[in-house]
Amino acid sequence: MFGQFVKCTLQIVLFLSYPSLKLKYILYKFLVIVMIRIINGTILFVMTDTIMKSIQDKIVDYYNKKDMAIFPLPRKSVLVGGCFDVFHFGHWKFLTAAKKQGNNLIIALESDRFIKRVKKRNPIHNQKQRALILASLFLVDKVVCLPDFKDEQEYFDLVLKTKPHIVAVTKGDNKLMNKKRQAEIIGAKVVVVMENIKRLSSYSIININLNNNVIVNNPVNIRRPIGNGITTLT
Repeated sequence: MFGQFVKCTLQIVLFLSYPSLKLKYILYKFLVIVMIRIINGTILFVMTDTIMKSIQDKIVDYYNKKDMAIFPLPRKSVLVGGCFDVFHFGHWKFLTAAKKQGNNLIIALESDRFIKRVKKRNPIHNQKQRALILASLFLVDKVVCLPDFKDEQEYFDLVLKTKPHIVAVTKGDNKLMNKKRQAEIIGAKVVVVMENIKRLSSYSIININLNNNVIVNNPVNIRRPIGNGITTLT
């Protein structure tokens, strides 16, 4: 009899306490979910911040002595140059081929003024934006943001400061002889790493977009008919 009473009492207590246990379980589950999300958010923030810092650390200001003091880089380094505006598969293929020639890939990135002066158009992306795009590639080790170089001596000074082992170019590079001469002086060599694929040039891509009436982000780079309807970039 007493045993039955104890059993019933325990059942009643358990029944009455069940909602409380359920509430505790729900609260516990909620807190666990909140903590997991906070931890994940913190980890994601830290990872994102770390990734952005590593990207920023790849970008070098040519006129900043502290930045340039990192050169020459340890191990075998490869130097390439260009505007990379807009970045496309041909650029990626070229950089990948260049990277295979050594351990460190250094990009000498031309200025916005250079694009305006040489390519006769405004840049689609400014130099800072282009540097961030390039630095975000895992195969790129350093991006040197150049001022508006106007003569070969300035480019030679760049070569003297960075001291690459390899200068990578595409076939038909119009500065090939100058690059070979500069490379020989510092004991480096020029390597042709791939063919020049014209259909993958930034110029052809921009013109295709314009002919398809695609408006690019920069409002000054829009299709403008002149004379007999020829399309140009301004």
